[in-house]
Amino acid sequence: MRELEGRVAIVAGAADGPRQAIAMRFAEAGARVLVTAADVAVADGAAQAVRARGGTAAALAVDPARDEDWARAVEKAEAEFAGLDILVVASSTAAPTPTQALRLQDFRGHVSGDLRGPFLALRQAAAAMRRRGRGGSIALLGSVAAKTGVRDRLHDAAAQGGLRMLAKATALELGPDRIRVNSIHAGLGPDSPLGQGPSLADLAEAALFLASDRSVFMTGAELLVDGGWSAQ
Repeated sequence: MRELEGRVAIVAGAADGPRQAIAMRFAEAGARVLVTAADVAVADGAAQAVRARGGTAAALAVDPARDEDWARAVEKAEAEFAGLDILVVASSTAAPTPTQALRLQDFRGHVSGDLRGPFLALRQAAAAMRRRGRGGSIALLGSVAAKTGVRDRLHDAAAQGGLRMLAKATALELGPDRIRVNSIHAGLGPDSPLGQGPSLADLAEAALFLASDRSVFMTGAELLVDGGWSAQ
């Protein structure tokens, strides 16, 4: 079922397994996909993998901390594919560190670094979607640390909580333009009630749901893909 036929997506961070899977799934559903990565060879490899399976894809090197790089990504999507309808961008997950061992500069650097890329990408993508005038879907991909306490992950919880609220705040602002902003929160490991962590396919299907018309009345929502981990 090609439910994204005629749509254009940016999937940011193609060096990451889940986002590679999301780019593949979007292309299978009919979207034309621009994949980004900090390294141009990685981005090119991800785009080639999409094309090898019959999809349409382009690639661009993007430093997620640079606003001008996100502007170039949007411009490339508009130039090659005539617009932008979908954005998927993620924060990173930090290594566990006990609070007493966490230095202030590391805490500040992690929170700022985790939120800067999604903020800049969202702002540039929303402007493009407004210009096109036919709405759009933005999904911020994070972890269940946004929803529940996780031992030794104070810094990660702060960043993930910020990502969750970034989606909610911008959903209110962009709603009148029919631009939906939601967040996806993946499980952190196999110790869930279902006995496993989410697969790449699980995350790709969640992203496809939020990008498609099946979720047309969802914005500011949190989609948990954690096997019940956050229910414990």
